[in-house]
Amino acid sequence: MIEFASFRLDQLGERLSRGKHRVALRPKTWQVLRHLAENPGRLVTAEELLNAVWPDAHVTPGTLSQSISELRRALNDDTHKPRIIETVHGRGFRFVAKTRHLSRPNDVSPLSVSFLDPRRQGDTRVLHGRERELERLGEIFRKAQAGRRQIAFVTGEAGIGKTSVVKAFLEGLADTEEPVWVAWGQCVEHHGEREAYLPIFEAFDRLAREAGADPVRRALHRFAPTWLLQMPWLLRPEEEETVPVNPPRIMPTRMLREFYLAAEALAAERTLVLCLEDLHWSDPSTVDLLSALMKRSDAARLLVLATYRPVDAAMCAHPISALKRSLLLEGACENLVLELLDEAAVQSYLGSRFATDLEPALTTLICKITDGNPLFMVTLVSHFLSEGWLRQTDAGWKLQVAPNWLRETVPESLKAVLEARLAQCSAEEIEVLEAASVAGETSSAQAIAAALGVEVSAVEKVCGRLAEWGWFLEGAGPVRWPDGSVGERYGFLHAAFRRILYDRVAPGRRQQLHRSVARRLEVGYGSELGALAAEMALHCERGGDAEGAIEHLRRAAAGVQLRFAQREAVHYLTHALELLAVLPRSDALSRCELETRLELARSVLVAVGYAAVEKEANLTRALELATELSDYQSQSLVLSWWTRSQNAGGSLYTARILAEQNRALVPHLDDPALLSQIHTALGTNALLRGELERAEREHVLAQSFVDGLDPRMPTDLVGHDPPVMAFALSALTAWLRGHPDEARRRAHSARSRAEAVGDGFAELTALTLSEPVAQFRRDPESLDSLGRSVARHLDEHGFGFTYTWHYAAEGWLRVQRGEIGAGIERLQEGVSAVISAGALSGLSVLLTTLAEAELARAAPREGLVAIDEAMSFIEKSGERFWEAEIYRLRGELLRLDPRLGSAESSFQKALEVARNQGARSLELRAAMSLARLLKDLGRSDAARALVSDVYGGFTEGLDTPDLREASALLESL
Repeated sequence: MIEFASFRLDQLGERLSRGKHRVALRPKTWQVLRHLAENPGRLVTAEELLNAVWPDAHVTPGTLSQSISELRRALNDDTHKPRIIETVHGRGFRFVAKTRHLSRPNDVSPLSVSFLDPRRQGDTRVLHGRERELERLGEIFRKAQAGRRQIAFVTGEAGIGKTSVVKAFLEGLADTEEPVWVAWGQCVEHHGEREAYLPIFEAFDRLAREAGADPVRRALHRFAPTWLLQMPWLLRPEEEETVPVNPPRIMPTRMLREFYLAAEALAAERTLVLCLEDLHWSDPSTVDLLSALMKRSDAARLLVLATYRPVDAAMCAHPISALKRSLLLEGACENLVLELLDEAAVQSYLGSRFATDLEPALTTLICKITDGNPLFMVTLVSHFLSEGWLRQTDAGWKLQVAPNWLRETVPESLKAVLEARLAQCSAEEIEVLEAASVAGETSSAQAIAAALGVEVSAVEKVCGRLAEWGWFLEGAGPVRWPDGSVGERYGFLHAAFRRILYDRVAPGRRQQLHRSVARRLEVGYGSELGALAAEMALHCERGGDAEGAIEHLRRAAAGVQLRFAQREAVHYLTHALELLAVLPRSDALSRCELETRLELARSVLVAVGYAAVEKEANLTRALELATELSDYQSQSLVLSWWTRSQNAGGSLYTARILAEQNRALVPHLDDPALLSQIHTALGTNALLRGELERAEREHVLAQSFVDGLDPRMPTDLVGHDPPVMAFALSALTAWLRGHPDEARRRAHSARSRAEAVGDGFAELTALTLSEPVAQFRRDPESLDSLGRSVARHLDEHGFGFTYTWHYAAEGWLRVQRGEIGAGIERLQEGVSAVISAGALSGLSVLLTTLAEAELARAAPREGLVAIDEAMSFIEKSGERFWEAEIYRLRGELLRLDPRLGSAESSFQKALEVARNQGARSLELRAAMSLARLLKDLGRSDAARALVSDVYGGFTEGLDTPDLREASALLESL
């Protein structure tokens, strides 16, 4: 029998039924359906159908068209959005519905892994011992239908029946009044834990193929374009022409945002059920996606069914366990723990399977041996049948051996049962099964044949026979490889079967089989091998080809980076380095290690940010290798990243040493991007240390190297655009040196450059570093506009980096609006966040802005705590560009409570520091603060002379608040 959609095709009985009802078809129309259903997924030409159904008669194509029309009416299939039979115009037809081959009710399937009743009640199979779980799933589904998004974890040990429960529940949804989307994705043990979003892509791919591509395409096109690019077969021809060669860089959280918006769009049309199997093998990105999806508060008709094994997850500290705990604490998920079956459920199953009550002693024995594990139970019963220990007689099913003998003889584990079954297989069948276990969870006849060195047809014959019997395998449909070869795919009935078979293969033979599979995949996929990079890496590694494994691991990392899953890329590259570490050293391998470490550095950079501590060991080794190989460009690249990391982390003394090392390489370099980066890093370091004149020189040099070049070129090499950073930081330098209008112009130039680069990270950098310019200019309107742009970029691109500048700007803006408490709270949040992240660049500004907020609410003691923290930070880090402002604000706070210290000495120190640095804008602020104090002390002449001297040095920005206040102060004096 063949099952598809809600129909069952009985080949022997020559009838089509839906539930209890027979669907009437003319004999020839039924034969057309049978031929199509027996060839699922394959293009069946009109000529083939005519020859198969009308072999001895001359009929016109119109006769066939009439039968197809009858079938569509009988199956309620839509010509334009086919669920079952698809017309391939001018060529033929394709049966697109998912099929499943079933045994007839009286047939014995020796290794059926389902403990569902082979006989249906209505259109839903009976699942023994799981009635309560199915009822609970029904309740959860009704909540999802009402718009309350739900996630249900179905957990339990291997073979407990998690998949059977989910499938039985889904079968019950087939006849619901409202149609339902069902998307099913599977995680795979071999490489599923590493391949980003693997079960999610599979789920949406299946949904598009089974329910129609148009709804999925619409949702992805509108809400998840990045996901759509990863599913090119969904693109229309006109869309394929617009696909960018180099996709824009976005962050993983952008992928999450796109997905949940697309899923919610689909759920708005009809309830969406997303089934994800074996999440204990899933990748971290999939877990992040589930977290983002389920922690959304918006209403959505969405149900996620997630299965996994808690013990397996705990043993590898898989993040799915933490997600479930988190959701349970929030009351945001349901947890269905499948227990072992009790004796009543076992008896119910046996009674249904054999249509009679068996001897109670047999039920008890089966319960005792299997502990109620459904997979073991069903497999053991099948073993009884195949051994002839249990047979059908005129009086019903009866044991043919004594119960005591059975207790002593029966296998005591699932492995033992399968070993006994294998003893009944031929040598050829065992060889094919073992090769299939090496080829993968689901593998093609081409790969199995290559492993054994036999013809594909021979493998298909053996696998087809085993699948027909229900022994170990099931058919998974045909597949065509890029080299044109065609073969059937076969999957193991349960992962436990494959694991047992794989473990019994001798190590030497296993290695040879892996190597053979890898060679065949390489030939079969050719230029498209990148899609199988993770699988190839595993076959190469287990086949003893470490160098091949390294190559494919690097390809796999490049592949997942297209999905913006940098953590998975880090995993691949780290494993590649582990393999490299045990190989004999050579110049070629040193070069390979260097390139791998550079790729790893880029991935960590994007995943964590420049302040990542994890990078240091990798960069140290990369620098050693580049030096050994006299590779000056790689040396400079490593030193550039490392310098920027140290600048971002507040280690300015170390950063200066690294930057000077990099400068020493300049005579050996001719790449403008690297030269620009060297001077950008030097200028950044000089600015943060308060060396403003040097910072100005370095930033001008940085910009000069790339004038007239393609703006995208530097990003391709160093991972970011140095001139954007140089323009943005030179704007800060301009403001500090007393050029507020020039500072605004440079900030605008940085943003314009970033737009030309076309990179989200560059745009965010320019916007974020424009914020302090607006804050220093005391321009709340511009700052508000910039803040909204920053927030939009963070949301759109999903960048998770933490910037002191943005926190300082947000807090300062709230204080200016009179929301002093909210401003202080935001500034305190920022201090905690940047310290936790290690992104300390600009912390002196953030702490000083907090002190300024405390000044606004007349809280000198609290403000002085922030000032003391700022002073401690600049002493430790060397970040002194804001030192004068720290002293000035200390003086202002002391004026509120003179008992705490001398304000005048603080103002004098601020003046001294500002003058030494050439920071005219900070000198003006310090002069005004001291002048107000002197005026209160009756020393107006000294105050006027002080302010007049500094104010006279400004030639622009006279309409900015600082200079307007200085002018007003002079008039009052």
